[in-house]
Amino acid sequence: IGALLLARRGGCAIEAKLRRAAEAKAKVLVVGALKQLVDELLAAVRADGGLPSVGHTLARLAQLLESDSDAVHDLADVILSDVALTQPLLR
Repeated sequence: IGALLLARRGGCAIEAKLRRAAEAKAKVLVVGALKQLVDELLAAVRADGGLPSVGHTLARLAQLLESDSDAVHDLADVILSDVALTQPLLR
Protein backbone atom coordinates (compact mmCIF):
# COMPACT_ATOMS: atom_id res chain seq x y z
CA ILE A 1 0.00 0.00 0.00
CA GLY A 2 2.86 2.36 0.84
CA ALA A 3 4.44 1.77 -2.57
CA LEU A 4 1.11 2.52 -4.28
CA LEU A 5 0.75 5.77 -2.35
CA LEU A 6 4.31 6.79 -3.24
CA ALA A 7 3.72 5.91 -6.89
CA ARG A 8 0.48 7.90 -6.89
CA ARG A 9 2.20 10.90 -5.32
CA GLY A 10 4.99 10.62 -7.88
CA GLY A 11 2.38 10.47 -10.62
CA CYS A 12 0.85 13.71 -9.38
CA ALA A 13 4.28 15.33 -9.40
CA ILE A 14 4.89 14.08 -12.93
CA GLU A 15 1.48 15.35 -14.03
CA ALA A 16 2.26 18.74 -12.52
CA LYS A 17 5.62 18.86 -14.30
CA LEU A 18 4.00 17.90 -17.60
CA ARG A 19 1.31 20.54 -17.12
CA ARG A 20 3.94 23.22 -16.40
CA ALA A 21 5.93 22.13 -19.44
CA ALA A 22 2.82 22.31 -21.64
CA GLU A 23 1.96 25.76 -20.30
CA ALA A 24 5.52 26.96 -20.93
CA LYS A 25 5.42 25.60 -24.49
CA ALA A 26 2.06 27.27 -25.10
CA LYS A 27 3.43 30.57 -23.81
CA VAL A 28 6.43 30.29 -26.15
CA LEU A 29 4.10 29.67 -29.11
CA VAL A 30 1.80 32.56 -28.17
CA VAL A 31 4.70 34.93 -27.57
CA GLY A 32 6.27 33.94 -30.89
CA ALA A 33 3.02 34.61 -32.74
CA LEU A 34 2.54 37.92 -30.95
CA LYS A 35 6.11 39.00 -31.72
CA GLN A 36 5.47 38.32 -35.39
CA LEU A 37 2.21 40.27 -35.21
CA VAL A 38 3.91 43.22 -33.52
CA ASP A 39 6.68 43.21 -36.14
CA GLU A 40 4.08 43.20 -38.93
CA LEU A 41 2.07 45.95 -37.26
CA LEU A 42 5.15 48.09 -36.71
CA ALA A 43 6.10 47.66 -40.37
CA ALA A 44 2.57 48.63 -41.43
CA VAL A 45 2.58 51.65 -39.12
CA ARG A 46 5.93 52.79 -40.50
CA ALA A 47 4.78 52.27 -44.09
CA ASP A 48 1.59 54.28 -43.53
CA GLY A 49 3.37 57.13 -41.79
CA GLY A 50 2.32 56.06 -38.33
CA LEU A 51 -0.81 55.69 -36.29
CA PRO A 52 -0.51 57.74 -33.08
CA SER A 53 -3.19 55.82 -31.21
CA VAL A 54 -1.43 52.52 -31.85
CA GLY A 55 2.12 53.70 -31.10
CA HIS A 56 1.77 53.50 -27.33
CA THR A 57 0.05 50.12 -27.56
CA LEU A 58 2.78 48.69 -29.77
CA ALA A 59 5.45 49.97 -27.42
CA ARG A 60 3.67 48.28 -24.48
CA LEU A 61 3.30 45.06 -26.48
CA ALA A 62 6.98 45.07 -27.36
CA GLN A 63 7.82 45.58 -23.68
CA LEU A 64 5.56 42.70 -22.60
CA LEU A 65 6.92 40.39 -25.30
CA GLU A 66 10.47 40.93 -24.12
CA SER A 67 9.54 40.26 -20.49
CA ASP A 68 9.90 36.80 -18.98
CA SER A 69 7.73 37.67 -16.00
CA ASP A 70 4.58 39.09 -17.62
CA ALA A 71 1.68 36.76 -18.29
CA VAL A 72 0.00 36.04 -21.61
CA HIS A 73 -3.25 37.53 -20.30
CA ASP A 74 -1.42 40.88 -19.94
CA LEU A 75 -0.66 40.72 -23.66
CA ALA A 76 -4.27 39.92 -24.44
CA ASP A 77 -5.47 42.83 -22.31
CA VAL A 78 -3.25 45.26 -24.22
CA ILE A 79 -4.39 43.95 -27.59
CA LEU A 80 -8.05 44.01 -26.62
CA SER A 81 -7.73 47.58 -25.35
CA ASP A 82 -6.88 48.83 -28.85
CA VAL A 83 -9.52 48.58 -31.58
CA ALA A 84 -6.92 48.86 -34.34
CA LEU A 85 -5.26 45.67 -33.07
CA THR A 86 -8.39 43.79 -32.05
CA GLN A 87 -10.28 44.23 -35.31
CA PRO A 88 -7.81 42.36 -37.58
CA LEU A 89 -7.50 39.56 -35.05
CA LEU A 90 -11.27 39.03 -34.98
CA ARG A 91 -11.49 38.78 -38.76
